[in-house]
Amino acid sequence: MMLVTKTPCRNAYIAALARTNDQLCFFLFADAELHPSLIAASTTRTAEFTPQVFPTNPYSKRINVSMVELVEFRSVQLTRSLGMSFASAVEQLLLYIESVILHCAEINQLSVKITEPIEECLESFYQTGTEQTLPATTFKTIKYLRLRRNHGYLQNRVGNLKF
Repeated sequence: MMLVTKTPCRNAYIAALARTNDQLCFFLFADAELHPSLIAASTTRTAEFTPQVFPTNPYSKRINVSMVELVEFRSVQLTRSLGMSFASAVEQLLLYIESVILHCAEINQLSVKITEPIEECLESFYQTGTEQTLPATTFKTIKYLRLRRNHGYLQNRVGNLKF
């Protein structure tokens, strides 16, 4: 089997990661601007709720928590946003691996069926027609990232239902 060192898949993968990173950076930028105001309001207006403190914000009634609780709400949101960004990045990696497998199969005129988990598919495909092997740590790393993504997704879905 001919090994491919560069594929057209790489640029699409890097662009998708860059978009995920840009969104995360924007969220962190907005959070850094808002957080000091929330801290100040949580110490001076502790008994007031979001509709009283932010009367012009259309979402303040929907959240409707005290300013002290809003600081906790922000912490939960920060954790969730970081987890969602990680999950998105891992998903892009898994899609990239899949596209590389399909690209290599096309070049080598091989039939391939993409299966889950992707690391097993990659290992099986890589062993087809080549004496070279990928380090076992490659497959373990992919599996670890996939499982962390799934765990983070579940945590974000269930999470803290209080709010």
